[in-house]
Amino acid sequence: MRCIRSVNSIRNISYSLAGQIISNLLSFINRTVFIHTIGVSYLGINGLFASIFSFLSLADLGIGSAIAYSLYDPIVKNDTRKINILMELYGKAYKIIAGVIGITGIALIPFLPRIIKHMPDIPYLRIFYLLMLSCTVASYLFSYKRTMVLCDQKAYINEKNVYQFTIMQTLLQILLLVVTKKYVLYLVTATVCTVISNISISIKVNKIYPFLKEKTNEKLDEGTKKVITKNIIAMVLHKISGIVVYSSDNIIISTFIGINMVGIYSNYYMIMQLISNILGRMFNAITASVANLLVVGSLEDKRKNFDSIYFLNFWMITQCTVCFYFLLDPFITLWIGKDYLLNRLTTVLLVIWFYNQSMRYTVGVFKNTAGLYWNDRFKPIFESLINLVFSIILLNRFGIAGVFMGTLISLITTSLWVEPYIVYKHVLKQKFIKFFITYTVYIAVCGLEVMLVHLLCIPFTEVTIRNFIITFMICLLIPNVTIPLLFLKTQRLRNAINYTKPIHQNLEKLKDMVRLKERQLINQYVKEKSSLEIGDRNMEQIKVGIVVVTYNRREILKDTLEHIRNQTYRNFTVFIIDNASTDGTGTYMRAFTKDNSSFHYYKLKRNLGGSGGFYHGIKLAYQSGVDYIWGMDDDAWAKPEALKVLVETIGGLEGKTCLVSDTSQNRKKNEPTERLRRENRIIPQKTFMFLGFFIPKQLVEDIGYPRKDLFLYFDDFDYSKRAVKAGYQIYRVKDSILEHPDMMQETKKFTLMGKKFTIQKMPEWKWYYYMRNGILIYPKKERDSRLFRKYHLKTLVGVMIAYPKCFPAALAGYIDGKRGVEGKSKRYPK
Repeated sequence: MRCIRSVNSIRNISYSLAGQIISNLLSFINRTVFIHTIGVSYLGINGLFASIFSFLSLADLGIGSAIAYSLYDPIVKNDTRKINILMELYGKAYKIIAGVIGITGIALIPFLPRIIKHMPDIPYLRIFYLLMLSCTVASYLFSYKRTMVLCDQKAYINEKNVYQFTIMQTLLQILLLVVTKKYVLYLVTATVCTVISNISISIKVNKIYPFLKEKTNEKLDEGTKKVITKNIIAMVLHKISGIVVYSSDNIIISTFIGINMVGIYSNYYMIMQLISNILGRMFNAITASVANLLVVGSLEDKRKNFDSIYFLNFWMITQCTVCFYFLLDPFITLWIGKDYLLNRLTTVLLVIWFYNQSMRYTVGVFKNTAGLYWNDRFKPIFESLINLVFSIILLNRFGIAGVFMGTLISLITTSLWVEPYIVYKHVLKQKFIKFFITYTVYIAVCGLEVMLVHLLCIPFTEVTIRNFIITFMICLLIPNVTIPLLFLKTQRLRNAINYTKPIHQNLEKLKDMVRLKERQLINQYVKEKSSLEIGDRNMEQIKVGIVVVTYNRREILKDTLEHIRNQTYRNFTVFIIDNASTDGTGTYMRAFTKDNSSFHYYKLKRNLGGSGGFYHGIKLAYQSGVDYIWGMDDDAWAKPEALKVLVETIGGLEGKTCLVSDTSQNRKKNEPTERLRRENRIIPQKTFMFLGFFIPKQLVEDIGYPRKDLFLYFDDFDYSKRAVKAGYQIYRVKDSILEHPDMMQETKKFTLMGKKFTIQKMPEWKWYYYMRNGILIYPKKERDSRLFRKYHLKTLVGVMIAYPKCFPAALAGYIDGKRGVEGKSKRYPK
């Protein structure tokens, strides 16, 4: 089932952010274990080799990005022939690239002593190098298949694969480091996990797009070739710059200073990169909105939105910069010790670089969405040359600080002004001096923030956990107080606030939109897939067990059974569970079942309530060998087509699925508008009641029977919650109608101390079970939570005020729930 872009975008962002947070946390733990088990020399080697292989990845030449760009159009048009040609070209190209990287990497082995100053006493260094090289080469094998899901707006599939194997790899590496302290096993694990990850995603993609397994000898058309060639030329220049700027520092430090310093610097870089990744994800999330703005928005809208986003960019980056300036060194000290500190000048230069680099986010989003790659194609060449020349020159005078001076100089003299110049000229149609003035103001404000925090943190300069926390709180407070004050009367602050308001106001609307789209997609899928076959059997061969629980409602039960007997779907067996009724139900049922062989009557020895009744009913139905179980109360009147619709619907759904018939109670609780009900055939639910539920026998095998010890209330909520936990999806079927009397009790509403109360009118015995079971169905940890206690306290107060006579029963239920008392109460037997 194909998902629409908006749904997939939310999934992509969710998987990406969640996976990144988890993997970053594990990487941090991994780094800590690495340092304390095998030392900083190995850490330096790890960073150096990674930088070398980043240089070798220039062999890619932007081919991957260029082919990926060419895939968008045929994917939209569902042109499987062209997709196949491009993917085969992609696969062949990546095999060649892997070979080039492998051969070049091996050729560099004799030059390692020249790259590493003060060669550390590490045995098998060349073997380690070859293992890391094999991991890099392996990353190109099969991995091209990932591009297919990325281009088809299903990046969440790739993200899930990447983060699953990254987490597995990190955990294995941590375990091996702790147990064996062998660097070679650390590297072997990385290679093996990379290969398995690539094979896994390749198999997954082949299942989603089976046409990719078909071989083709067709050649690419000349027009597509020209587009790919032009994009490769533009992307190569940008790629060279990125690799030189971000990977050369480690090689220069290793060559001229030493491998240990590479390891020390890599700790700082990892921390800053963690924050940069999160910020980058946030700005990537608005890319689609900016692209839409550039297409349909007026020039004034473009300028206004740019200023708003750029102001928010400045606010966030200033906050991060202040934190890094004051907390980086103390954090490193508390984390791994003073021996891993860089000198203060180097730390300050890194923070300045972070600020200027991160202030490019907004400009980058507007430049990229406008497709202005070609306009600054020469900028990467100058940036790379300036970085290399100045880093090497300044290194001789300032040591490691000189390397970052060179990187900062290359940034300031190229990207920092070239990219905004292009955006202001081609997108915003404004003079560049406006950007220059704005940027100067923002730098001055950031400097002011640093000065204010410095003055406030003077008493807390000693590195302790207490002082670190206090400094961190000050770093959070000052920018978030002073920036609004400084820009209080400016239009940019008002625009920024207005820009963020819709995000907050429309969150619920967005959720509703996603739910609606998902429902529409599910309904479309069911319509396409529903048929008269389920597995190898016809629909009529599906055997359904119908469970009806009754107590002292003989006349109402008659109507319920009559509605069941009138069902158009006939392959069913009915199990009537009588909770020891005393109104003549037994006499009536014994006569009824004689004339209706598919109806079976079971009378319990005592009243076990709804929970006990459905426990025995589901158990009997399951043991009789039915395929599905349909359950209801004794006052539920099913429309003639209700069961048939359920059986047809289940045939159109895959995976673990439970259904529930449509009742008035369901609509009141879960249906925001009647319009949504009309537009959807089936609607996702979080839970189901024991009223029209339709479950497969597999559910009973997976989670067992319902709890029989609750007597009344929350037994269905508990069972459906267990079903969801076991991986089952729940859907309400609109066309399977089960009429049910409106059982909504009378309520009292009032306000007390600013809190609103809505309390149902129920007899005492019902309040007892309501309060008790509302506690019993949750694990002890949740019962003892502050939120849980607060909710039940509010309910007790409401009952005491609205229905004072019921308060003792509600309080007794609360106490028994906390004590774990189950079953039917002697004090409140009904």
